[in-house]
Amino acid sequence: MQEIEDHAPTSGLTIADERINSNSASFYLRGHAGNPLNTDAPAIDWEYTVDVNSSGIVTLDGRHDGYPAHEIYKRLDNGAPVELYRHDPRVSGEGPESLFPPMGNDFRGTF
Repeated sequence: MQEIEDHAPTSGLTIADERINSNSASFYLRGHAGNPLNTDAPAIDWEYTVDVNSSGIVTLDGRHDGYPAHEIYKRLDNGAPVELYRHDPRVSGEGPESLFPPMGNDFRGTF
């Protein structure tokens, strides 16, 4: 059996609308990555707007495909990472077919 490996390009990963002042920071993150081993497969898509205030409170507002699993963390002053969001397609009943448009999972939370 022949083993094949490759890496998805990073060109679809972007950060934009960066705003930083003495009280807060905010930015927009977007990911769009295809499967380099199967160019017919739909891409993984996600996008989040992140707002962080000077107290370390984080607000996430975004959407993503239902597959694969992913997590978002914050860490303050070199402390332990704190989980903000977790999506597990085994729990939500989603699978690779959830990669097809549109992004079916919306999320908003403040932590």
